[in-house]
Amino acid sequence: MALIAVCLGVGSALALWLAGTAFELPAFVCVLFVGVSLRNGLSLPGWYEVFEDEVSLVGNVSLGLFLAIALMSLRLGELASLALPLFAILVVQAIATDSQTHKPAFQLLSLQPATE
Repeated sequence: MALIAVCLGVGSALALWLAGTAFELPAFVCVLFVGVSLRNGLSLPGWYEVFEDEVSLVGNVSLGLFLAIALMSLRLGELASLALPLFAILVVQAIATDSQTHKPAFQLLSLQPATE
């Protein structure tokens, strides 16, 4: 947990330092960059071993919290108007996928394609 706190602190400071420059990034990207750098930098010489079970647990809890918050703030009434366009896109993608894979799949399996 201390390493996560260090990543948050250093990553936030890095985001503030980059603010207003050509390399400005969102704060979470800076935190992720610091985390990846620390993990790889400390584990390469063997100074620190990352406990995969704990990292997995924190990741699963964080993902669950994020999904719960995101789904609670979802306004289904506003999304209802998008149902028909999304369904149309799905149908077009299914037809395109079938038209591109139907014949090669049958040829690969040495089967006769259905009469077209």
